[in-house]
Amino acid sequence: MKPIRHLAFVVNRNKVGAPGLARELAAVARAAGVRLKQTSRFPLPSGYLKGMDACCVIGGDGTLLGAARESARQQVPLIGVNRGSLGFLTTLSAEEARGRFPDLLAGRFQVDHRTMLDCATGPGSSDLALNDVLIKDEVNSRLVRLEVFADDELVTDYLCDGLIFSTPTGSTAYNLSAGGPILHPGSGTMSASGSIIGHRVPGCWWRWMVSGTCGSAGIPRSRSPSLGGAYHSLKLLITRILTSSARSCNGAGDSPRSAELRAAKSRVTLTKQERLPLLNPELLHQ
Repeated sequence: MKPIRHLAFVVNRNKVGAPGLARELAAVARAAGVRLKQTSRFPLPSGYLKGMDACCVIGGDGTLLGAARESARQQVPLIGVNRGSLGFLTTLSAEEARGRFPDLLAGRFQVDHRTMLDCATGPGSSDLALNDVLIKDEVNSRLVRLEVFADDELVTDYLCDGLIFSTPTGSTAYNLSAGGPILHPGSGTMSASGSIIGHRVPGCWWRWMVSGTCGSAGIPRSRSPSLGGAYHSLKLLITRILTSSARSCNGAGDSPRSAELRAAKSRVTLTKQERLPLLNPELLHQ
């Protein structure tokens, strides 16, 4: 990677030690002649990362998710420093960040590119999700009927509480909690087809996976689109909201934002979209 000359910081001030660590790393960057900008606001506003060479996110995975859309749109790599709990995405510890920050500023690191989902609920209404997209009725106890299409070919229809659609990155989040499979972000499945996973929630006995090999992961071959390669999009037709009166159905990505859908004949399109550039800590010195 090229040396970092313009660096943005996204700092979750609610995380213990995050503001202090940000000051330490910013001092190192200034001493190296790097121009800085910093915010504690996330999700990031559109255009915030324009002109940046990288973005250092100090917080937890939720903080990084708040920067993911802008990072993908601007193709600015994210350097995640964990000050939260698990840290699946914010992979550097505070100690690692302090020790390796000069190398990072010098460009001695590599990035992974993670597939994201573009969730469109109508003209001019779309959003990006790094982990997953949930389609459900706004009332948890109510059912929704969905028809699922892959590249405009009908897969099947479902009467369910809701569907979770997950990227490989998000396969260890709600998808895993509901009994779905784990996909490695660097696996052939992701790189070949950007696989999307869906399953009913909360009844976790059923799940299916759309991948480049039709009929392999529980989809009967007779019901699978015979595309012979990667699926580019999934389309959902909400054919009926099973309530006594007209209600809405929500499509929510991996942040608190959601979109309200009409009760009948609403369409949601999920498409593989911009690939998020994310620091790979295993390749720092390669």
